[in-house]
Amino acid sequence: MSLDLQLSGKTAIVTGGSAGIGLAIAKALYSEGVNVAIAARNAERLENAVSAIQSLPTPGAKVISITADLTQAESVERVVSTTLAQFGKIDILINNAGSARAGSFLELSDDAFLDAWNLKLLGYIRLVRAVVPHLKSRRDGRIVNIIGGAGRT
Repeated sequence: MSLDLQLSGKTAIVTGGSAGIGLAIAKALYSEGVNVAIAARNAERLENAVSAIQSLPTPGAKVISITADLTQAESVERVVSTTLAQFGKIDILINNAGSARAGSFLELSDDAFLDAWNLKLLGYIRLVRAVVPHLKSRRDGRIVNIIGGAGRT
């Protein structure tokens, strides 16, 4: 279902785009005519997501997948450079990458917290830093950071 958000022709990066909220966002943007680069760690899930997105009716939008681990700076740079090479611009960044750890707050190890910190905070910061210069040069753009509900205690 298209809401006509006047986004047709824009380009978005959606991290965590292979499943869940990220996939739903990627589908919605694509349905609005947005070119979408979905990034996630699992290549097989990304391929399945691309197929699901491409099955939607859309006014000329394209979708690509980029296997990336946002805990690694070089992966972040690859997401941005691949998106720019494919679409020539970035208008929207949806930071939605994440993973859930089983266990309560009191049971999780320091390493589990550091892993989450590296992905959900530093990974997001890395991507924002890499994208903002492109948004500033165009004097336009949007960034949405989604953390999720897994942090409940």
